[in-house]
Amino acid sequence: MNLPVLIIAFNRPDLFSKLLAKVLSMNPTRIYISIDGPRENKDNERMRVEEVISIAKQYSHSNQFLFKINEKNMGCGEGVSSAISWFFQNEEKGIILEDDCYPNESFFKYCEVLLTKYENDDRIGMISGDNFFLSQYSIQDSYYFSTYFHIWGWASWRRAWDGYQLRSSSKVEIEETINNNFLNQEERNFWLDNITNAFFGLVDTWDYQWVYLNFRKRRYSIMPKVNLISNIGFGELATHTKEKNSKLSSMDIVELNFPLLHPQKIKTSILTDYFSRRLMFRLPFWERIFYYLFRLFYLMITKVGLIKR
Repeated sequence: MNLPVLIIAFNRPDLFSKLLAKVLSMNPTRIYISIDGPRENKDNERMRVEEVISIAKQYSHSNQFLFKINEKNMGCGEGVSSAISWFFQNEEKGIILEDDCYPNESFFKYCEVLLTKYENDDRIGMISGDNFFLSQYSIQDSYYFSTYFHIWGWASWRRAWDGYQLRSSSKVEIEETINNNFLNQEERNFWLDNITNAFFGLVDTWDYQWVYLNFRKRRYSIMPKVNLISNIGFGELATHTKEKNSKLSSMDIVELNFPLLHPQKIKTSILTDYFSRRLMFRLPFWERIFYYLFRLFYLMITKVGLIKR
């Protein structure tokens, strides 16, 4: 595979070891490993972090590996964003995987093809490995364009990451950007609250800031027709995904067929974006009814063979 990969790890040696083995099997050009330091108030965390470091250091002799190991805990916000910035300081494009995201093998080729195809297209911000249709909808093309950005296994370019900020105090700019991108007031409120909280450090995260940068640049993400990434890290040791019984936990991953069937136009669809929107906030009653009826109609005409799934 002619691409570099960044692995972002912390305190889960079992997940890190499994992901590293998968990445090694794909033989990327370089493997960047960023490991955050332990938190002082967490029992046994230093021991688990040191085990992750020990696994990584088995490859310290290889020129294929580069390491960023934090002595102190930087947290989800600074820890992850500084790792991605480090990666893109050294690489023009590549794949980013956190240690709880386990990819299907076809994810790597999918990223390789699309990173090349859209490398100079400023309309595209990133390539995601996530699909949240949950078997309720399917498309004929190999991937689709979306207004939304899911980061459980993704790829991007230095040109897209350029301009990323972890902190910002410009509430006026944030509000203007969100109002220009979304019409629904409930959705506006969702993004305003979460993005503002992230920028002001009220929530320790990096991803809302990345989403905001793409909103501000009016960019799309690319998502596959089938799910290529399984988040296997739900549970007590997770920072955010603690609900073990979540329907998003350890989702099935499916092989994507090649050659890819590319969409004819770069545009989004309200039908595919629906599945992202419903993950993030409660949709208005009329919208839930509309999509419920649409899915019933879609399944009916699929069953009688009027369209192919």
